[in-house]
Amino acid sequence: TWTEVSVRETLKGPRAATVLVKQPGGVLQGIGQSVSGAARFQEGEEVVLFLEPAVDERNAYVVLAMSAGKVTLEQTTGAKVARRNLAGLSFARRGGPAVAGPVVERETLGTAEAFLARIRAAAKGGAK
Repeated sequence: TWTEVSVRETLKGPRAATVLVKQPGGVLQGIGQSVSGAARFQEGEEVVLFLEPAVDERNAYVVLAMSAGKVTLEQTTGAKVARRNLAGLSFARRGGPAVAGPVVERETLGTAEAFLARIRAAAKGGAK
């Protein structure tokens, strides 16, 4: 599946007005394939994406770590918050009996403003 994303701000890397994001899965002529853990996009949503160049497609990108590399900035009844939807993913555990464990499906990363400040600082080589 290909998604064209309008860029409001580039935090690191080359600047562009839009980026083309390549994702596994999709629907073609009524036949679909769903990939568990792949980031999903909705028109009009505000997101922060952690991308890397696609190895097989020039001028296209893939979301790093599947849906873990997409943070949605959502307006709540209070402040706008940063959230990741991790449905379908599991992460490796250190030193535990299980190799991988499921994660909380919707992880809140704080207010959008505070999240963006942390990412901007990290992109400039500051605190992470």
